[in-house]
Amino acid sequence: MAKIKGKLFPALTLLLVLIVLGGCAAQKKPLPTEPNAPDRVPEMEVKPAPERSPAEDRDTAADIRRIAESVPGVERSYTVVVGNAVLIGLDLDRNQQEQGISNIKNRVAEKAEADSRIVRAYVSSDPDTTARIRELADNVRKGRPVTEYLDEIGEIIQRLTPQTD
Repeated sequence: MAKIKGKLFPALTLLLVLIVLGGCAAQKKPLPTEPNAPDRVPEMEVKPAPERSPAEDRDTAADIRRIAESVPGVERSYTVVVGNAVLIGLDLDRNQQEQGISNIKNRVAEKAEADSRIVRAYVSSDPDTTARIRELADNVRKGRPVTEYLDEIGEIIQRLTPQTD
């Protein structure tokens, strides 16, 4: 009997220690919801742009340029691909009315974003912005890295993105 007590006591002590330590783990509980809070929309998973070579980006830009120029009212377009976004500058038919310009830009953006390589298209028909995009596109097409122009690209995107306050 003494032999059993000698083996049983350490075993029970070890079991008790394991139960106490295992039971002290933090319990995961969902955060309480705020009263009268609107239903939350699940956040969209943001995926990084796939790694592509500069040549692949130039091919993508050429494809998007052809897509943009297929939209009625677009005479010429200039494109620069940055990751999974594209800047598009448009030279439009001179006979376009102001309301038609907005429709053309929206159609160009929709068609560009339909390409699986593009998530966001920034489209401008402003002559100054289009000239800047044309110059960037020419430099990238000649082999200059797009990373040299990230500040300027950021300024263009900021100008084209509506501000909400």
